[in-house]
Amino acid sequence: MATVLVVDDEADLRELVRLNLTLDGHRVVGAADGDEALHLAGRVNPDVILLDIMMPRRDGWNTLGAIKAGDGGLSDVPVVVLSARSDEGDQLCAAIEGAIKYITKPFSIETLRSAVNQAVVAGPERILRRQAQTDALRRLAWLERGQAATTAVPPAPARTPPAPATRQPERMATPRLTRLESLESTVPVARLARGREHPAPTPGALSPRQRQLLDTVATTESVKQAAEQLGVSRSYVYASVRRIATKVGVASGPKLIALARQGTLREGRQLSPGS
Repeated sequence: MATVLVVDDEADLRELVRLNLTLDGHRVVGAADGDEALHLAGRVNPDVILLDIMMPRRDGWNTLGAIKAGDGGLSDVPVVVLSARSDEGDQLCAAIEGAIKYITKPFSIETLRSAVNQAVVAGPERILRRQAQTDALRRLAWLERGQAATTAVPPAPARTPPAPATRQPERMATPRLTRLESLESTVPVARLARGREHPAPTPGALSPRQRQLLDTVATTESVKQAAEQLGVSRSYVYASVRRIATKVGVASGPKLIALARQGTLREGRQLSPGS
């Protein structure tokens, strides 16, 4: 029915996924890390990619970025994240960076089968990805406005007006993104695990484009203004800041912004992994 590429460093999990998805008629190919996945993808032409986050060598964040950047012609392949990381910040970042769904381990087989079958038949990947990004950005905005993490996000305004009623309920204002810094106390930005399999990242030189983006975010009032000045989307800015933070070894996007505003990066000094 479909070719599914499952990327996970646990061989037992890859086999479990293969056995169950095969029952649905899918062809399942396994990869132990991101490098192997990108190598295999060009040969097997997957219809769906199941992607773990915490892996040796090339991890899930880096692999997702490479997939959506178009490496190997994979940008239109739907990606479902399978991860033990249950933090909401990780889930939101995965959606912003291009995953259409995030499943937390341990998961039920029915949840997995349903996600794969939906990814195959639900429609063009770009529509599913855009919806996931929109939902994640609305959630970020809602949290940024100081709402509790358990508060339900209000639904998007209906396209048709509601039926007349005796009393119309008060309409809640649609949330919008303002400052990236305020996310530090509400939504942790996804970061690499600091465990046995993931040594702290070493600093690396920023590309001219990354430095331009970081300088712009550091000198503008909000992420929205930075995105408008750069001519890109807010989701692109959020994802880029997270990637830069990982590259230079800073714990979070907000902390990276704070350091940039102090002039540390603009002056060209490297940051240590403990920054």
